[in-house]
Amino acid sequence: MQSNLKFDGTGGQLFWKLIGYGLLTIITCGIYGPWAMVNILKWIADNTKVDGRPVEFKGTGGSLFVEMIIIGLLTSITFGIYMAWGYCRLFRWIASNATVGGEPVSFGGTGGALFVKMLIVGLLSTITIGIYMPWGMCALNKWFAENMKVGAAPVQFFGTGGSLFVQFIVIYFLTLITAGIYCAWGNVRLIKWTFENARVGA
Repeated sequence: MQSNLKFDGTGGQLFWKLIGYGLLTIITCGIYGPWAMVNILKWIADNTKVDGRPVEFKGTGGSLFVEMIIIGLLTSITFGIYMAWGYCRLFRWIASNATVGGEPVSFGGTGGALFVKMLIVGLLSTITIGIYMPWGMCALNKWFAENMKVGAAPVQFFGTGGSLFVQFIVIYFLTLITAGIYCAWGNVRLIKWTFENARVGA
């Protein structure tokens, strides 16, 4: 299966964004966090095309701030149980603020289904001392993709745990030998890998 998503962002671009947004988040005692996340999402969207069609993200920091307050409170009072529902709420918010070539993006996954997925991934990752994590992440990526649509077109993810495991090893060692500097390039590498293993439409 061939991907029809293309991401052109660079590690250098992300590096300076992380430095700037990180400083603003520290200065504001974390308050700027949602605005930083929105700016990163807009940067990803601006550098992404699907079959040549531009991706646009219109979410705002203020709106995300409210979502994160709600998710944080509900996760706290449920001793973490709400986390899966929180992830779905956040992903639904991201999807509702995105378009591909003018077509709306939607997400229909439920917290209950994600809770079961996360529980299985967590247990298998613990049993295998973390080795299963790349396979678990691929299973979660596939679940998120299966519950997403661009207009009426389905989204597919076909990345494998073995391929992601190799990416993690490369990123880990490059980040280690560069004293953390490669982190931004590593994140871009993961974004590109994810998009290269995804497709919108049949």
